[in-house]
Amino acid sequence: MGQLILISGTDDFAIKNQAKKSIIELCGENPEDNSALEIIKGDSDEMKPDEILYSVIASIQTPPFFDPTKVIWLKHFNNFEKTLSGTAKDRKGKPIEQITNYIKDGLPDDVSLIIDGSGIKKSTALFKAVQKLGQTFIFDKIELTDKNYSQNLRLKIQQICNQANIQIVPSAIDYLIETAGSDTGRLQNELNKVFSYIGSNDKITLNDCKTICSHTPEALSWAFADSLIDSDTTKALQTINILMEQMRAEKGSGNLELRLLNNAVGRYQQMLSVKTTAARLNFPNTTNYNSFKSFLDRIPENVKEAEKDNLLLTGHPYRAFMLFGSAMKISDRKLANAITLLLAANKALVSGGGTPRIVLEQLAIKLTS
Repeated sequence: MGQLILISGTDDFAIKNQAKKSIIELCGENPEDNSALEIIKGDSDEMKPDEILYSVIASIQTPPFFDPTKVIWLKHFNNFEKTLSGTAKDRKGKPIEQITNYIKDGLPDDVSLIIDGSGIKKSTALFKAVQKLGQTFIFDKIELTDKNYSQNLRLKIQQICNQANIQIVPSAIDYLIETAGSDTGRLQNELNKVFSYIGSNDKITLNDCKTICSHTPEALSWAFADSLIDSDTTKALQTINILMEQMRAEKGSGNLELRLLNNAVGRYQQMLSVKTTAARLNFPNTTNYNSFKSFLDRIPENVKEAEKDNLLLTGHPYRAFMLFGSAMKISDRKLANAITLLLAANKALVSGGGTPRIVLEQLAIKLTS
């Protein structure tokens, strides 16, 4: 039997990306030029799902003509849920069952079959048959509702970098999580730009990401909050200017000014949480990562378990160290004043009590002076 590959899940970009990679491995860099390849369009608007599957069956039954072998690609078939619904009795004699039986019995030695598309369940007979005799790839989206959202997205970013033999620092991962999100296509695109930017270097830093990644509203929000905390007036005003230019070009795209402000509020609330925890647990006022981590490691597990959502006690220790360093730079009085100013600006934006640009610029000047 030839190659047997099934690619599915809920992440459409990742599915298509793996399908392209698998086809190139089977048929060369220009697969469409390979006479052994027969592509059956699974997303065809001109054929019903069962008609598409009957085309696969006909191709399996037809011996290779131009070449001694044949590669059949059922490309982007997204009707698994529909064709595999119901009971085994409902699927009796249907084309999806016939294809499953062909796989179970073993495809001809001169035939390879690759199937890609979203929606197939691991519990189905088709998936189990391919899993037993060939290769299966499942790519699922990371949803915001997932309780392990950040952890799983962190692993995805790390995996993409590992495949490129590139290291990435924890703070850069945090930046990508907040600015690129879980969309695989967007995430891969941002990382590809960073890979090109760093050239022969083998490590991605936070500054690399900030320099080259797209000026999305999320990235601008991150930059604005950073500039406020770092007391960088010029950068804060530049960020506001970029945001306004984008809004003008897009002729309005929701209340991005409020999103920018809310993210800054969130970052200052992080600083408050970190300072409160540090004072309560008597963290040493250190700028040395090793001594910080040593202290963190000595905190009893029952304390960490009781505070699972605590930014300073959970997650990556380097991220905690960076948050700690930022928080320690801000005095209690300045932090209290900042939160008061941020909330006043928020009220002005929500109530329409001022021109958004002027509200943000005045806030930036007051917080960074």
